[in-house]
Amino acid sequence: NPPSAIAGTWTDNLDGTYTVTLSGTLSNMTMDSILEIGATYKTTITVSGSNGSQIHVRYNATNVLTITADGSYDVTDVTDGVNMVVRATTNTEATVSNISVRKVTL
Repeated sequence: NPPSAIAGTWTDNLDGTYTVTLSGTLSNMTMDSILEIGATYKTTITVSGSNGSQIHVRYNATNVLTITADGSYDVTDVTDGVNMVVRATTNTEATVSNISVRKVTL
């Protein structure tokens, strides 16, 4: 699922990777209307080139994963809304890739 909304501080590298260079406070990359409220999803994401600032994976308004270092991560949680957001926080520099969002049954 490619992002449907990318803030100006994110760059689509056109190869399935997205780079953020943020000198402000918050910047979102959003996948609109891909989640079903109350369903459980597993999200996988890879981060590289991180400067150690926080990147959050959010199901709508809820942080489900906080990333502060390079690596591959996954999280499984119930969503409270329909959007999946990758949010960069203050002064973040990083590249994200391999984003996968899949509905799961527990």
